[in-house]
Amino acid sequence: MSGSITGYGLLQALSADSATVRGQLSVATQQAATGKVAEAYAGLGVAAKVSLDLRPQIAHQQAWSANIDGATARLGVAQSALAGIGAIAASFYAKTNVLNGLQPGVTDGVAA
Repeated sequence: MSGSITGYGLLQALSADSATVRGQLSVATQQAATGKVAEAYAGLGVAAKVSLDLRPQIAHQQAWSANIDGATARLGVAQSALAGIGAIAASFYAKTNVLNGLQPGVTDGVAA
C-alpha cells in the first residue's frame, strides 16, 4: 500500500489542505477588501521593483487626469456661454426681418 493515504494519514492531509485553503481565502479576502496585494513592499516579493518603477508613471497619469477634469469643467462653462450667445444671435437674426421695415423709434420697443 505504498503511495496511498489511508486512515489517519488521509485525515491529516485533508486537515492540512483545509488550513491551506482557509489561509488562501483569508489573503484573497484581505486583498479584495483593501485593493492591495500586500500591506508592505516586502509582501510583494520580486514584484516590489515593478511597483516602485510604476509609481512615477502613475502619479504622472493622475496629474494628467486631474488637468483634463479641470479643463472639462471650464469647457462646459464656455459651452454654456456660447450656447447662450448663439440663442441671443438667433433671436436677433429672427427679429431683423421685422426691424427692416420699421421706423427708428419703433426699434427701441423691440430691443427692450
